[in-house]
Amino acid sequence: MNATKFRKLVNKHFSPKMKELGWTGNGFDYRRIEENHLVKLFGMYGSWMGGCIYCETGIHFDFLPLYEHDKPIEKKKVTECFFRERLSVGTWEFYTEEERNVKQVQNILETFLNVSPQFYSDFENFPDPFDKISVEDVIENQDYKLLGKYEIFNSRRFALLMKDINLYIGNLEVARDFSQYGIAKSKALAEKMLVGRKTKTYRLMEESFKIEMENLRIK
Repeated sequence: MNATKFRKLVNKHFSPKMKELGWTGNGFDYRRIEENHLVKLFGMYGSWMGGCIYCETGIHFDFLPLYEHDKPIEKKKVTECFFRERLSVGTWEFYTEEERNVKQVQNILETFLNVSPQFYSDFENFPDPFDKISVEDVIENQDYKLLGKYEIFNSRRFALLMKDINLYIGNLEVARDFSQYGIAKSKALAEKMLVGRKTKTYRLMEESFKIEMENLRIK
């Protein structure tokens, strides 16, 4: 069985329960917008090797600005979320027999219902935990993790997220701190990466850094 056929089984055996629980979407992509601006996402996506899928939970916020290449919430996928977590270790395999694949879809649903609340609940009391984070927390701990468990893989993107969140909740001073921190990080990386001949790739990278720093600035 391939991903296209597996998606049909998901639509039949997974989607109805998600819609019953207040989620929108179909196939491999689902979202639910809560009253406190939290956007919960759940998605499945295929392995580049084929024969299986990954399942992930993710979160976003409905007030975040749309920057260049960003998608509106109704088109956003879980893989585009800054904070996301695998539903389980490893992948969910496809089988030859349809019965086994139906059972696999049911297993994904059961795991989602049991496991995902643990992830989403960490963000359901917005602005907590973001209103308690200072730029010093990040600077003083190179291995900083949100709530001690969610890794920050891109400090510049995290700075942008924290700048936008703090602007929204009215913490202008903290927003400025993260703005300055992010711009400094972006400049340092640009100086490291923008070396050699000014080829087409160089100019594209240079433009990308300019856009990133402009987004990090408080207008």
